Amino acid sequence: MAAGIADDSSFDEQDKGPLTYQESKKFHGETFLINVYDNTKKKSVYFEIYGLDTQDQMHITYSYHDFDGLFRFNAELMNPNRKEGRFHWVAERLAIVTVGKERKLKLNPEPTEEVPELPIYET
Repeated sequence: MAAGIADDSSFDEQDKGPLTYQESKKFHGETFLINVYDNTKKKSVYFEIYGLDTQDQMHITYSYHDFDGLFRFNAELMNPNRKEGRFHWVAERLAIVTVGKERKLKLNPEPTEEVPELPIYET
């Protein structure tokens, strides 16, 4: 499985690209907003989670090539035009893991127990 890049030192706020998708998901009892950005200039997809209670932020980035590789054995999501389905597939598998004393965002091979939901916007 292709590995995402989660190195905070290489992160630049300007490099994310436009926001293209959002979901919410509970990690360890706290609700997080999952934001997905698509940077067509750098050819990368950027997943960022934001804790609504703690305001913690974590991210993971995939090049288009690595992102496509996640779906090479999934006939339904193999087509790159199925963006929302692909983003939801990743959101289902995102997990927060503790490495030493630091918490990091990781993509699990299978969906986690927590189920992502589309956010409800009040009007």
